[in-house]
Amino acid sequence: MATVGNLCTTIIGDLNRGDTSISDIVLIDIKSAVRDYETHRFYFNEQDISITLSATQTYLLSAVAAAGAGVSDIIEVDVFEVTVNGRTYCLREKTWSELKHLDSGVSTLQGYPMYYSYWAQAVKIYPLPNGVYTGIISAHVKFTELAAMSDTNAWTNDASELIRCGALKRLYGRRFQDYTAAQAMQIAEDAALAALQRRTDATTGSTIQGYL
Repeated sequence: MATVGNLCTTIIGDLNRGDTSISDIVLIDIKSAVRDYETHRFYFNEQDISITLSATQTYLLSAVAAAGAGVSDIIEVDVFEVTVNGRTYCLREKTWSELKHLDSGVSTLQGYPMYYSYWAQAVKIYPLPNGVYTGIISAHVKFTELAAMSDTNAWTNDASELIRCGALKRLYGRRFQDYTAAQAMQIAEDAALAALQRRTDATTGSTIQGYL
């Protein structure tokens, strides 16, 4: 598995400026490139995450995400499944206002989970679960931020070409004021994004937004 350090070494080699002491600066631009794309859908940033429902209605998405593999947050919930008495079914999504209306004045109502809504980075269940149930949230996830040179995730592997070009574009444009090289990296970045989009469309049927 390629690490942040591996990607930094590749980018510094691409710059070909004889300066091997700028890993910290390169890491900043790698993280910026990741932030540009982590809200985009790719085949690698969708995940099923387990959740245990008990006698509470509201669950912070960041807390739920902690059960995922290398995940720090949930960007969007796609499907929310719950198993009750051996039967698995999908909760129906409601808007926050609809759920607040249902819950108005009857917050102590208990029963099998039926609906969910999310608001302010939390997911709310209705009615209040009357037992302990296992759920699965299928979601678009945000990975734990890359920080150390030994860190690795899909951004340094599946999307390494995209992040490499995005970081180089920033380095050429901001640090070196080489706008011709920066423009060339923009073209390469667009091509890398298109390649990831084609693979995502082929494997998941998802459609992601092109780079703006």
